[in-house]
Amino acid sequence: MSDIFQDLFAGGQPQRRDLKFRLTYDAQGRVVLQPLEGQVHIISPEDSLDTVHLAPDAFLDCGCSVKPNQPRYHCCEPGCPHVVCEQHIKYCHCGKGLCPQCQYSFEVSPGQPMPMCQTHYRDAVRRQRWARVARVALSPFIAFDKPTSPK
Repeated sequence: MSDIFQDLFAGGQPQRRDLKFRLTYDAQGRVVLQPLEGQVHIISPEDSLDTVHLAPDAFLDCGCSVKPNQPRYHCCEPGCPHVVCEQHIKYCHCGKGLCPQCQYSFEVSPGQPMPMCQTHYRDAVRRQRWARVARVALSPFIAFDKPTSPK
């Protein structure tokens, strides 16, 4: 960690560090320290006592930087802790706000995907399967129009 400070403060010797980190875990379960803020007192090469305030960049779960006065949205799926920006929030037809990790894309018509929550996605897939079963079962008795394929 001292190499980072040596590069950052142009060779000054840190005398006192007051840093705040968030302790999180990555996908593999390893500990990750996310710097939140900090203050360092250093003695510069010119023998002056300097105070440096560290303010690292913060990111939302969608990968966008946190900006002041920017609206942030919590995902409404049960158990999902993600917070995303206005650009990456999508809404299910039930009005539930979804983060990119909780969105299920269902193609209502060719080339038109619709974001859905998990509950409504499962219902739509189940309806689609039963419609196929009904179509196959009734095909000897009823002539169905074949859907046109996109060219």
